[in-house]
Amino acid sequence: DGDEDILCKHWALVKGQGMTWLEHIDKAPWFVEHVVGTQGDVHGNGMGDINGDGRVDIVTQIGWYEQPPRASDTPWTFHADYEFKADKGLGGPASHPIIIHDVDGDGRNDIIIGASHNYGMAWLQQKVDAAGKRTFTTHWVETDYSQFHTFAMGDLNGDGKPDLVTGKRLFAHHGRDIGAFDPLYTFWYDIQGGKFERHVLSYNHLPYYPEEGGLNPPPNYVVSAGMKLNIADMNKDGRNDIVIAGKGGLYIFYNHGNPPTPPRLHKLAPEEVYPTWREWPAYEVLFNSKDLAGWKVPEGDNGHWKVIDGVIDYDAQSEAKGDKNLWTQESFGDFALHVEWRFKGTSGLYPMPTILPDGSYKTDANGKVIETPTPNADSGILLRGSGRGQVNLWCWPIGSGEMWSIRNDKSLTPAQRAAVVPKVPADRPVGQWNSMDITVVGDRVTVMLNGNLVIEDAQVPGLPERGPIGLQHHGGIDPKTGQHGPASSLVQFRNVLIRPLTKKDGQQAAGSKADADGFTTLFNGRNLTGWIAGPDNSWIVQDGVLTVRRTMDGQEHNFDYLWTKDTYGDFVLDLEFKVVEGTNSGIFFHTSDLKDPVYTGFEVQVANSYGRDKLSKTGTAGAVYDCQEPSKNATKPPGEWNRCILTCKGSRVEVVLNGEQVINMDVDRWAKPRENPDGTSNKFPRAIKDFARVGYIGLQDHGRPVWYRNIRIKRLGDK
Repeated sequence: DGDEDILCKHWALVKGQGMTWLEHIDKAPWFVEHVVGTQGDVHGNGMGDINGDGRVDIVTQIGWYEQPPRASDTPWTFHADYEFKADKGLGGPASHPIIIHDVDGDGRNDIIIGASHNYGMAWLQQKVDAAGKRTFTTHWVETDYSQFHTFAMGDLNGDGKPDLVTGKRLFAHHGRDIGAFDPLYTFWYDIQGGKFERHVLSYNHLPYYPEEGGLNPPPNYVVSAGMKLNIADMNKDGRNDIVIAGKGGLYIFYNHGNPPTPPRLHKLAPEEVYPTWREWPAYEVLFNSKDLAGWKVPEGDNGHWKVIDGVIDYDAQSEAKGDKNLWTQESFGDFALHVEWRFKGTSGLYPMPTILPDGSYKTDANGKVIETPTPNADSGILLRGSGRGQVNLWCWPIGSGEMWSIRNDKSLTPAQRAAVVPKVPADRPVGQWNSMDITVVGDRVTVMLNGNLVIEDAQVPGLPERGPIGLQHHGGIDPKTGQHGPASSLVQFRNVLIRPLTKKDGQQAAGSKADADGFTTLFNGRNLTGWIAGPDNSWIVQDGVLTVRRTMDGQEHNFDYLWTKDTYGDFVLDLEFKVVEGTNSGIFFHTSDLKDPVYTGFEVQVANSYGRDKLSKTGTAGAVYDCQEPSKNATKPPGEWNRCILTCKGSRVEVVLNGEQVINMDVDRWAKPRENPDGTSNKFPRAIKDFARVGYIGLQDHGRPVWYRNIRIKRLGDK
């Protein structure tokens, strides 16, 4: 009749109510209830023409209702032609909505259905035989992702055909759903005649929240789908956009059209790519989100350190006579600490100086420190029971992470003082949560704030070997004004977790004595000590692994490879590397000119060549680049660690990959420029046999993800 009616989603408050639709009318009571039947009144339904009679039918998880000639005539005939049942972790309670769409283009509508609280998404292919018997065949689209709770359809790629959008909810049922702690995703699919081509809109790995049960607030800055997705042209540019609302926030994904070149493959990056990824199950909970168990509340505090809504809350008004800081009861040596914090507000204008990169203050022409009144709040993380190990939380322009006592210690060297000045200001605005990771090994401190490395391997002389972790009191009520001073701890903390580190975690510093096998460590697992980095270096250390953090542009960043400080002639190099789809990197050796590494050194190719039959001098892992292909493809699947042993002795080069010898070459056979012994060409204008036999060892940054670890070397005696 042209009015918009309502199909009630699933079970009603009235037991046995059944599948119900509400007919809209133009007078009170405005809606007329129609119960079409009691079968199929379960989680999830949808609307569309199943039998091709031009009328809208109702589909459920376990069958479909056929609309009669008059929709108000009830009951409707129920057809139990299929069942999307729960089995081995797949299927079960269905999505809202279930989509009716001709997936395979045969003129009959099919069904697209998701498991709303389980794993899996499928399409049910409708077939009708010569006798008129209707059947549905299940084709799984996804089996590795959970909570396909809602769908929307619209043309996103401009081909005139509807595409499918879906996403995962954040902590559905307070995190008790299957796969609740799996990554959050938002995907869209180009449906191509039964083939669903997945495209990634967003993909967020969730931290580990062991106390989740409705107590912890959801994580910030993650995209999560709620109960409804919308597709509309929001900016009127002729392309449909996607609007997503959920517990993670409200987001609009603006459609900028197809990229100028197609992506390599629609592969999801491994979780280690994300700068805030941690091995969360290895962490211990320091704050249980309920009370201050495990913490020493200052004697006489009188309730100013407290827990409100699952977070530690402090108002800078502790009534303790002595130490007003909040300390853990347990002491720690080496550790990795994760803590989230925010300032509730600022406490006044503070005469704030500008800290320069060397730790000094900016001055005017007369040498006077320039101070600018600025809204401020102040707190800190105290390491090993000492103010010497204070990591500042504040509103100063230099950013949080600064270590005041070290920066202002005039007895230390300029380099030591400059090392505790944040590399970049990474704080979020007052009122928003910040994520901070602090790693302490020996007297060295590294701080990551909101995914940015702000302090790297700074030395803190005098830091105790062990001690508790503290949350700092600062400022308080000014007795003259009765108001908070302009540097007070109006602060909150949550998700405080710690991972004690063993000696193995920290590893020994580069340049340590040779082990029993004669190998010395090139990479210490903590920092880039012992390596030469380029002017725009993107190499970082993350959880004991070397990796590249940059915009993955696929370009050769020849000035930003990572090089050993020493040169090597005859040696055995032993390391592990990991790749993903699209990885392009290399292990350089005998490189004589760091400004021209590609043409003055050799390269062992590092790439994802798993499963490829054709061997290549340039694309197969283990190849000596453009000189010799490996004898076999020995690389492991993407995401797994590969062990590579490179041996150079005189003119001989051997590469053993995952226990298989793949290269055994004599470089003296490469006697002609631009030509290999087998007659194929190479790129080198100089004969390979004339390359240096002593040089630097390097790891290539080719603008693609790659990971290295356990790098060690044994000299065989340089020529």
